[in-house]
Amino acid sequence: MASRVSTTGATVTHHLALQVEGLRVSYGPKVAVDGVSLDINEAEIFGLLGPNGAGKTSTLSAIEGLVKPDAGSIRVGDVDARANPAAAKARMGVQLQSTSFQSNLTIREIVRLYAGLYGVALTRAGIDDLLADVHLGEEASKRFSQLSGGQQKRVSLLIATIHSPPLVLLDEPTAGLDPQARRQLWDRIERLRDIGRSILLTTHSMEEAQAVCHRVAIIDNGKLLTVDTPTGLIEKHKDDPRVRKAVLRALLEADLTVQLRNGRALLLTFFPPLAVFYGLSTAKRGAQLGGAIVNVALALTLGIALIAILGYTASVARDRELGVFQRLRVTPAPTWAIMVSRLALQILSMLAMYGDF
Repeated sequence: MASRVSTTGATVTHHLALQVEGLRVSYGPKVAVDGVSLDINEAEIFGLLGPNGAGKTSTLSAIEGLVKPDAGSIRVGDVDARANPAAAKARMGVQLQSTSFQSNLTIREIVRLYAGLYGVALTRAGIDDLLADVHLGEEASKRFSQLSGGQQKRVSLLIATIHSPPLVLLDEPTAGLDPQARRQLWDRIERLRDIGRSILLTTHSMEEAQAVCHRVAIIDNGKLLTVDTPTGLIEKHKDDPRVRKAVLRALLEADLTVQLRNGRALLLTFFPPLAVFYGLSTAKRGAQLGGAIVNVALALTLGIALIAILGYTASVARDRELGVFQRLRVTPAPTWAIMVSRLALQILSMLAMYGDF
């Protein structure tokens, strides 16, 4: 149980589903988790957000009992997980980042197996009802490997919650899913919250954190940097120069990738600057031949530059039509950064061409 001061100044008491203090995990000389402390309230969805290799999975593995921490305490409800791991595991449901089940068992048989491991008595009809509830009734006789990625995630989540645990740990639950399957899984996670479950999920997607999490902790290089609501995090860090730099870097990387994978976009990016500087070079070489040639070359240069600007405008308009621009606009990235990214790429390509001349 923990006490906090609310925004009104009143003291609010929360029952904690999970409390982690000073957690440290290392693999040989490498420290993967360095002094992480966090707590999760009952019926709360808590996100652990960070890039690959930040320490998210190692933190979950220590809570799950898969790795032995070097230091720190872990309490699941009122159970000391390090002193009584079996009791702690009984209160947890776990969906691993990569899940594999016995290849020769059907989905129905896998559910029966894990129900038995958790001491849950289920009839065949009961199992079929559970599968129907997650829209897998028709797949009950299939093997796990025969399911789509979204269906496999649903099976994994069903197994993780088959014993109705008060705490559910989900390690990047929507990784590799298409947008529709991701949204469906988010709905199921929210349903778990609605019936009183507490959920700790890891993700490297701020979109996912905003969609389902009450609070988010940011972890990087094994250290917990900050904890706040998704909205609070955005407001707190939106003017941080480091955040702006990261936003521009992400946009530039994405725009460059699009250009390199799209022949038409590649031509649009590099041909106009090449033509522009060819025209300038021609103007320089022709300067001694007379004003008429110089004027023609400059006119050609300006005309092609105009084409380049129109091409840039057309590419932005195309993205707007396809919904790409709107999707970027609903992220915390400022509109100016979204627009400047592609313009910067155009300028960089022009400078690269200029260097050749």
